Amino acid sequence: KVSLSIATFSAAKVRKIDVFRVREAQDLGLKVNVWTVNNPEHISQMLDLKVDFITTDVPVLVREMSQ
Repeated sequence: KVSLSIATFSAAKVRKIDVFRVREAQDLGLKVNVWTVNNPEHISQMLDLKVDFITTDVPVLVREMSQ
């Protein structure tokens, strides 16, 4: 048995992200991914906004901060 998954991808370059933009995208069924977030203060902000994915060069730090 073979399963097929199809992913859709849409990218928007948004320099200023806020809770309203995150919630609006998530309410539309979209996942919110931010990248490349390496600064601890910015990581904390993204965690507070409850984005779906954080792309980073410091994944251990993101994991520690998210627990």
